[in-house]
Amino acid sequence: MRKHELKIEVAATPAELWKALTTAHGIQSWFAPIARVEPGVGGGITVGWGPGMEFTQAIDVWEPEKHLHAGRVDYYIEGNGATTILRLVESGFGDDAKFDSEFESTGKAWPVFMTMLKRSAEAGIDSCATAATFRFLDIASVEVWHRLIAEKQFCDALVGGTVRHFDPRGCYCVDFADKMLSVFAENCGGKTALTVTWLLYGRTDANAWRERWGQLIDKTVGTENT
Repeated sequence: MRKHELKIEVAATPAELWKALTTAHGIQSWFAPIARVEPGVGGGITVGWGPGMEFTQAIDVWEPEKHLHAGRVDYYIEGNGATTILRLVESGFGDDAKFDSEFESTGKAWPVFMTMLKRSAEAGIDSCATAATFRFLDIASVEVWHRLIAEKQFCDALVGGTVRHFDPRGCYCVDFADKMLSVFAENCGGKTALTVTWLLYGRTDANAWRERWGQLIDKTVGTENT
């Protein structure tokens, strides 16, 4: 049985990290713009990027500041003096070829999300906001990438950033002093699911930022198709 296992060190307390993982506001600060949490064993964590793109993971383990198991993912939290170690394990991928695409996709995504989680927890979730734009496109993912990289306004926005993760098959993460960008362009049932998320630190203009970038994306790769 295949699995993903990642570990990061976060300059935050176990309590702060737990809040980022188990509250709607915390999850929205690094993972998804839509989040709802029914805490405790038997509850669930719902996340989503837009209408029809929500899913709920049942909570099987709820040990505050130590261990959370929701869906197929385990989060293990361990204090380490002035920092906290977070270990993520996602299992349940069979060896059958039908799991290959999902295993590859989540394998690319988790390092980016863990980097965003680290930045959000360290900056403080109350000072972070996400501006996420999702599009479901009738364009191949390689063409989406080509159009984004060819767009001058998009490239200009990346000047001065540090690339944390890059995979030409559909994953990009760029870090700045006051924000972080993640881009995912993934094959999804013959279409491309494009998600562009800015993690903003100390910003109150997330809605304006989202609207501005939504317009740029629509100009560059076209509007959403369902």
